[in-house]
Amino acid sequence: MGAHNTGSVGVTSSSLVCSTSGEAPQQVPPTLKVGGTLYISLSAGFNVNLSSNIRTSKENPNRLLFKQQVFFFEHMRCALEIKIIRENRKQFLDLLLLADESETMIDKYIEHGELFALYDGGLKSVCVVTPESGGVCELKNIATYEKWHGHGYGSELIRHISSHHKGRYKTMLVGTGDVPWVLRFYEKNGFVISHRIKNFFTDNYDHPMFENGIQLKDMIYLSKTL
Repeated sequence: MGAHNTGSVGVTSSSLVCSTSGEAPQQVPPTLKVGGTLYISLSAGFNVNLSSNIRTSKENPNRLLFKQQVFFFEHMRCALEIKIIRENRKQFLDLLLLADESETMIDKYIEHGELFALYDGGLKSVCVVTPESGGVCELKNIATYEKWHGHGYGSELIRHISSHHKGRYKTMLVGTGDVPWVLRFYEKNGFVISHRIKNFFTDNYDHPMFENGIQLKDMIYLSKTL
């Protein structure tokens, strides 16, 4: 699930200016400056396109040497934005259908909860969270365009909605098929397996549902404390 766009980042002799997760740009002090060479230790989430002006340090392969005062990061999240969509939610139907093949099922929750859309040089991911009873909310749908899978957009959305709903709810639930890589994704993002609803997909959908060749039968519910 999830990716990055191209953003430009200006480097001066004293700071790196960038935002890595949708916040306002911050001044990040360089690790070391020697003469005209700026040594930067990169934190998680930075993907850099190595060009003729950028090379790794022999002493520390996780450190890069930047030869120019102005350079460009490719695939860095300097323009990432997450919006709550209040109107015309069906415009996102094509993306929601990637996670839930039934428009009838989507219609049952798309207007009931909040729809979040993640943009990074264009729309990348969406999710829908609905209020439930007893201090619980449910992540009903989360989807990222296939070409952007594996770049962290889904995880970024989960971090955002967890923070957004903290204090309003005690627990977030999510239901999914019994597919190992999907379960690992949610567990990586703080969910633990809660319970199982037998034959949910065979009972509630008018056609067999498959995920990477695996037929979905039971719904696996996971929970996360907010």
